[in-house]
Amino acid sequence: MKHYSKKEWQLYINGEIGIKQQTEMEDHLVDCDSCLKEYLSAVEAAELAEGDSLVSAGFTDNVMAKLKILEMKVPEKSKKKRSRSSNILIFYTAAACITLVFLSCGVFDSIGHYVPKTTYQMVDSTNQTDFLASGWSERLLDFVTVELSNQDKRGEELE
Repeated sequence: MKHYSKKEWQLYINGEIGIKQQTEMEDHLVDCDSCLKEYLSAVEAAELAEGDSLVSAGFTDNVMAKLKILEMKVPEKSKKKRSRSSNILIFYTAAACITLVFLSCGVFDSIGHYVPKTTYQMVDSTNQTDFLASGWSERLLDFVTVELSNQDKRGEELE
């Protein structure tokens, strides 16, 4: 089995070899792990060279300068976060104070009287049937039942 050098793989990547040799090299890549590593390193080198040509020489310096400017602005944002967190603390404190005022005035005590009554109504089965009987679905069911029984009676009279 013939192994290919990095230079040959670079020629393959650049498309500077014939179709027959390209096919042979592709078939060889399927079987040979060491050539696959050589091919991948050649692709990486070609991509790095291409990337260097696309990026200007002062690119890194420009990015670093912009990052330094952004770093100077970060403390201002943290001050805003502190003010937001202190605002949230103020809101929760106000809500707790209002709750204490309601507790001292007995607002929640008046609500407490309704809870046992409501619970009792939910448990009491006779109240449930009265509640359901006054519902529209129960009345509809009663109406349909009466009508069907009337039709049955009419059918018996006709026979």
